[in-house]
Amino acid sequence: MPSVERLLAPGERVVFQTRLHPSVLLGALTTVAFIGLVVGLLIGHNDLPASTDVQIVLAGAGVMAMALARPFLRWSRTVFLVTDRRLLAQTGAVRESILEVPLDRTNVVSAEQGRRGHGTVTVTAADGRAWRFGHVVGADGLAEAARAQSRRR
Repeated sequence: MPSVERLLAPGERVVFQTRLHPSVLLGALTTVAFIGLVVGLLIGHNDLPASTDVQIVLAGAGVMAMALARPFLRWSRTVFLVTDRRLLAQTGAVRESILEVPLDRTNVVSAEQGRRGHGTVTVTAADGRAWRFGHVVGADGLAEAARAQSRRR
């Protein structure tokens, strides 16, 4: 999980922390498997020189790396925090964005928990703006922690 200390204000403490579920990588992994299949078929069913086979493997590996890079960065850099003052969501694969929502009674945090331990979290601010995050591990726990801190404040 990414380091969260830099997101916290002095004296602020983390009550609940979670991240995205690894299932966000399934699309990229399926793409990688398909590229591997194509590379294998090209090499296995054509009588090409060894140098061409190496070029095909290298090109396939490059495309596989590009297919995995962005989803992996998104998964590894995304973190959701409930502190004693606010809800923080750090997202983004390349350009990081941070959502900060104060935990008061006017902001609403809700969750739809899936059957596999992850779900969707919806954050609705008092001014009507809303943010929706899918595939959050422990979505119910995140929403409950936010509601509990909101009641305390």
